[in-house]
Amino acid sequence: MSLTNILDICSSAMNVEEKKIEIHTNNIANSESIESKNGKFYPYKAKMAILENYKKDIYSPEIVRIKKIVNTKDPYKKIYNPNHPLSDSKGYLKLSNVNYLNETVNYLNASKRYQANLEIVQTIKYIILKTIDISK
Repeated sequence: MSLTNILDICSSAMNVEEKKIEIHTNNIANSESIESKNGKFYPYKAKMAILENYKKDIYSPEIVRIKKIVNTKDPYKKIYNPNHPLSDSKGYLKLSNVNYLNETVNYLNASKRYQANLEIVQTIKYIILKTIDISK
């Protein structure tokens, strides 16, 4: 495997981790939001990235990329608050399904994976520069 292949792999991983960091921060930022669809109000639904392996051609390395971003299947949280204007007929208010703890842990993990790939890129850059120096 060539150094450029490793750079391609790290680059794709960094792009994915960057997007995942954005998704987790959006989930946390919008956890108190309410969306309006067709005249009805819905709490924000947490989003997640679906990944896939991708290979441009037979000579290129297999990289990872985001296939799509979907809403999670976690149910809404419900609290009893009959005085709230958005409560249902039984007095329950639906809240976002964002789990702060999970989002924070996933954010930190994505950040660490991004940093690890960045370290690899910097190491390869160092190797390439040293190789050029030696060949002078």
